[in-house]
Amino acid sequence: KKDLVQGGIPSEKIFLDYAGFRTLDSMVRAKHIFGLDSVTIISQKFHNERAIYLAEKKGLYAIGFNADGISLNQGLKVQIREYFARVKVFIDLTLNTQPKFFGDKNLGPGLLFASTAIGTSHLVLSTKAGAQYGWIMIFPIILANILKYPFFEFGVRYTNITNKTLIEGYLNRGKAYLIFYAIITLFSTFTILAALYVVTSGLLINLFQLTNTSVSVVAGGLFILICLLLIIGRYKFLEISLKYVISILFLALLVTTILVIANGKVPEAENFETPVIFNEVGILFLIGLMGWMPTAVEASGWISLWSIEKFKNSKQKPTLKEALQEFKFGYFTTAILAIFFMIIGWFTLYGTNTELSNSAVVFADQLVQ
Repeated sequence: KKDLVQGGIPSEKIFLDYAGFRTLDSMVRAKHIFGLDSVTIISQKFHNERAIYLAEKKGLYAIGFNADGISLNQGLKVQIREYFARVKVFIDLTLNTQPKFFGDKNLGPGLLFASTAIGTSHLVLSTKAGAQYGWIMIFPIILANILKYPFFEFGVRYTNITNKTLIEGYLNRGKAYLIFYAIITLFSTFTILAALYVVTSGLLINLFQLTNTSVSVVAGGLFILICLLLIIGRYKFLEISLKYVISILFLALLVTTILVIANGKVPEAENFETPVIFNEVGILFLIGLMGWMPTAVEASGWISLWSIEKFKNSKQKPTLKEALQEFKFGYFTTAILAIFFMIIGWFTLYGTNTELSNSAVVFADQLVQ
């Protein structure tokens, strides 16, 4: 790598395969892990012949660049080894032998996006949408996810193609763009994240009956705990933990939604009147719901940061197709979860004249009950 960099190749364009223990492993991983369709193999002539044959059998277009031959002292040993290696090629192909390490699938940024989205927009606004306005709110939820998708997808495309974050892209456009993004992010810190901590703290207080503990104390403790975990475990810990958190959350919400539907909708109160959507209160609620659904648009910058960190940690870069597939998985998972929350609110609270509290602790108790 050092020689290539000294020769003028940008270091960010170089990806090392730390699991290419055999020629077979390197060819298969080049296709399925690094997403290559064609390769240039640089080695001795005898090895290039075998490597090109393996590459073609594994669906790669390959050419070889022959390096200098080996010394006479090593010649006999290498020839004997190559004879057995070529025999093993046919055995491996017949048995469809796979690489020792196929590498982790690129399940990082998409799940991280899902974790940021499942907060105020889902737990609070989606639930309130179903509780206050009923099933009709499925349309603005779906519409918001559709309209915002291109903005979030752009972050994935830009990062995968340029190997740069959106933050660097803003800076390349000019400092004014970066400053504007920083201001928006700062605003989000005191709105989205603060609301998320407050609601989560309310749920924890309700779950563990911490009646004598204030929301601010629990939220502060959560903030310190998460910061310590990220400082110690860094990106890898965050990625691994979220795989389990999101999976458990999805299954739990799926089961809850099924049980809620199976139990049927709660009966409406006798004096219940269908709320008007297109009045001042309803329109403001729609703006809030669709504005935060699935999350703030500036989160696309966070996705690009996570993607670059994923590349650095895994030493592997997915193809654009693979990156988009992983992002779509996380994005549409959040959309489905938003619908689950809306259904729960609709079936359990709509028509009961229950006024949802603005207090995190009381709201958590209403949601659990």
